[in-house]
Amino acid sequence: MLEIYETENWTSVKRIDVPGDSFSLLGAQVLISPDNNTVVAITWDGFYFYDVQSGKLLNHLWDYGQVLNKNIIIASAIYSIDGSHIYFTSTDVNPKTTGDEKLRFLNTQTYEVDYTTDARAEKIAISKSGDKITHVRDNNLLYVLNPHTKETILTIPVYTMNINSMVFSPDERYLAVNFGLEKVIHVYDLKTGKGVYQYTTVPSGYALVGLGISPDQKYIVSSSGYIFLYKFLPTTGVEDNPEQKEEIIYPNPTNGSINLNIDENYYHGSWEIMDITGRTILQGHIMPEPILQINVNSLLPQTYNLRIQKNNFVTTFKLIKM
Repeated sequence: MLEIYETENWTSVKRIDVPGDSFSLLGAQVLISPDNNTVVAITWDGFYFYDVQSGKLLNHLWDYGQVLNKNIIIASAIYSIDGSHIYFTSTDVNPKTTGDEKLRFLNTQTYEVDYTTDARAEKIAISKSGDKITHVRDNNLLYVLNPHTKETILTIPVYTMNINSMVFSPDERYLAVNFGLEKVIHVYDLKTGKGVYQYTTVPSGYALVGLGISPDQKYIVSSSGYIFLYKFLPTTGVEDNPEQKEEIIYPNPTNGSINLNIDENYYHGSWEIMDITGRTILQGHIMPEPILQINVNSLLPQTYNLRIQKNNFVTTFKLIKM
């Protein structure tokens, strides 16, 4: 049974019986169209489309608009922003066609799949604008795709393809991903495809199963038996966020020395201060201490970039010397 709630007072407004046994909806995905008119239950027996107001069954697709057998498994599904499509990854578990893993676009008007491409049966995500979706392929690449043009915008090398959860930042500059049983949240820059930050504070014995970023982009949240809330620290640097400037690097501007709040992920890494040409002026190592003090008395009065780095993870801040 599907139950739909009205969120102002959390009262049930509709109950809908879905065909099948008592396990039909166990672990199933449920989608609601952007206009709130249609609810979709995705079960072992395919897509069930229901009218939200009447509860009437609008359509049932078990072959997903293609010549597929009934042994297909849906891994992940999301509505397009305009409601015209449902994007989903799936695999056909028929022994004759095992490995037929695809990303498919199901047209919600014609109920037919009008686009298919190779993809692992893994989680997918969609950006706020609807101009970016993600999927993974066999060659350990995470693809960022424009669903309108079907063009690949970016590929991100990853070392594993088992994705628990994935989410775009609201400004669409970052992608947060958790792989397999890792206790790490990886944050990737969508301009460069490089990893720029990690969160590794999940307690031992728990694996991440969900991710979210607050609309104001101040926090990243994950679930893992518990719910964890972190300060979201993308690498655009403090020049884009005055609040971060005050908390991470201070005083800034400075005429003597600075204090830098160091995340433990950068312990035993390095720091360097560069002028506007990219030339390194000062540099040093990061010891396992929460506050790093740097004397910048020798710097000329101008604007610099202060970069901290460990392995492939880099964060850059704007530093002003008075």
